[in-house]
Amino acid sequence: MPEYTRPPDRNDLIMLCRELNRLEAKYIVIGGLAMNALGLIRTTEDIDLLIEENPQNQEKVKEALRILPDKAIDELGEEDIRDFVVVRINDEITIDLMTQACGLNYDRAKDLIQTKTFDEVAIPFAGRELMIKTKQTLRGKDRIDLQYLENLRETERE
Repeated sequence: MPEYTRPPDRNDLIMLCRELNRLEAKYIVIGGLAMNALGLIRTTEDIDLLIEENPQNQEKVKEALRILPDKAIDELGEEDIRDFVVVRINDEITIDLMTQACGLNYDRAKDLIQTKTFDEVAIPFAGRELMIKTKQTLRGKDRIDLQYLENLRETERE
């Protein structure tokens, strides 16, 4: 097993989402990759997923992550996703699983998605308004993202 992970690329995202969709998992891509989908191209070190928190969905997500080469998901404890708001899976790439993002769970966020299709895989990305809600932090990159999103909102109003 490598001692480090590499940044995910579009093919990683497509592969993972294809498997999540096949298993009918409920998830939303948030974070840096969602910002990319909204037009702000910046690097990201991981794939951030906001997932529905019920145990059945958690099992589907865990099963989907078994497609990653190191099977790091198998090191996760039975209750880890339930007990922690964010769980980081470091495999060949890093996946952050979240049951909440800035106080929003999947059920509150699901109506604010924007689905994009790549290589015939429908990917549910956080839309602009959902990303604005998840960027209410003091982190520098979130401030930059928030400014971009607010400018995007203003441009669309004109």
